Formats: sequence, C-alpha cells, structure tokens
Amino acid sequence: MSDEATEAVADFNQLTREASEVFFNMMQERHVMGEEKYGPIKFMEVNTLEEALEELADFGNYVMYTFMKVYVLNLQLKKLLSKEGHEPLGAASFMKSGQ
Repeated sequence: MSDEATEAVADFNQLTREASEVFFNMMQERHVMGEEKYGPIKFMEVNTLEEALEELADFGNYVMYTFMKVYVLNLQLKKLLSKEGHEPLGAASFMKSGQ
C-alpha cells in the first residue's frame, strides 16, 4: 500500500473513532436527560414493544427524509464534480491527491 493510501486509511479510521465517540457520548447524554426527566426506572413501567414500534415508525420517517436529502446531495455533487472534471466520490476522494 502506498504512503498516500496508508495515510488515507489512518485518516478514515480517525474519523470513524471520532464518530463512535460522539455517538456514545450522545447516548450517555440522552440517558442522563431521560433519567432526570422521567426517573431512573421509568423504562420498567412502559410497554417496551409499543415504545419500540413508535420509535421505529419515527426512525422510518427519518430514514426516508435522509434518503431524499442524500439522493439530492449526491446528484448535486455529481453535477459539480463533472463540471470540474473530477471523478464521482469514492475511495480516491479520501486521499489527498483525489482532492
């Protein structure tokens, strides 16, 4: 693997570590917030399956709207990159020479 590719892999790994840390910190913050708002054992008093169904329906909507945003963003990026003579986004876009 070239030095450039090795550096790109290291950069990508760093981004995924950062994303993981943000995710788990957000989970913890929301846990503490929920515990303060509803009490430490409220989860035992609710029907978890009904709560999950409601959350899944909400998540389905978020997924649909996010798909639409990413779809439009991808089309816009393809147009922009093709005008500038660049290849579509891919592994090379994470490498310094691909920028």
